[in-house]
Amino acid sequence: MLVAQVVLALRWRDVVSIANHSGGSMRMRHWILIAGLVAGLGCSDGGADDACGMDNSFPAICPGGAIEGDYEIMNAADAEAIACCMTVTGTLDIAGSRSCVDDTSLTSVSLAQLTTTGNLTVGSQGGCTHGETPTALTSLDFPALISGSIRIENSPVLRSLNLPMLTSGGVLVLGSTALTSLSLPMLTSSDGGFGVFGSTTLTSFSVPLLTTVGTNFSVSRNAALTSFSFPVLAIVTGGFDVGDNAALTSFSVPLLTTVTGQFGIYRNAAFETSLAQAVRDQLTAAPLTTLICGNKSGTACP
Repeated sequence: MLVAQVVLALRWRDVVSIANHSGGSMRMRHWILIAGLVAGLGCSDGGADDACGMDNSFPAICPGGAIEGDYEIMNAADAEAIACCMTVTGTLDIAGSRSCVDDTSLTSVSLAQLTTTGNLTVGSQGGCTHGETPTALTSLDFPALISGSIRIENSPVLRSLNLPMLTSGGVLVLGSTALTSLSLPMLTSSDGGFGVFGSTTLTSFSVPLLTTVGTNFSVSRNAALTSFSFPVLAIVTGGFDVGDNAALTSFSVPLLTTVTGQFGIYRNAAFETSLAQAVRDQLTAAPLTTLICGNKSGTACP
């Protein structure tokens, strides 16, 4: 009750900021954010720089705070139009295949109010005739997003992806070659799979609370990646794939015991074969197939 009473006096963006920078436990951050939602802080306090009103009213595009169905962001105006919306029940598509238009004025997207979406897709998903990709989009910031399936593809200048409150949903980042930052400090389950592919600049990342991955887990073709860590990951109900990361020297999955699909650690030229075998040996049951090859001090792949 005390937390709820405190947040009643705050704007929603203030609640998000406090949750993200409280320095407390992950559970406390969740309670702060959820208390803000219960208190009805869907909008901010109506200052000159605010798009939302003090009375928690929402724009016509999201009555009650929710967009029913899909929504597409093609430019900055589209993002501004949903600045006060909290939910997109369908797919939130940013600079993607629906429009097949690359608007170079769209350099960043930040939706501080958004807490839930069915799917969040960014970049061309292969449906465009000329393969249009967002050539100016450099950063994505969703400080309050708790759940949603994330798929970011063919975003060549995207450098920063911030999802500090995301707790559940698949996360796939493909072909975002400039990515330097990946923040997923509260992700606990990833039913739609987890994958980071094709970054030439990402050097390391950690997902400290992720325990289970549905479908597949893959970290592949990241040229600069030297290390990554999933300290509590235990179950992958699909394939486990770490391959073609030329600079990778270490990764940590100390609690991983279950992989139900294919298991592969391959063509990581700087990663010792003995370390790959140690990961395989900690599994409590044999995976569907095993591929360990092309790593340092190991045999070549067939």
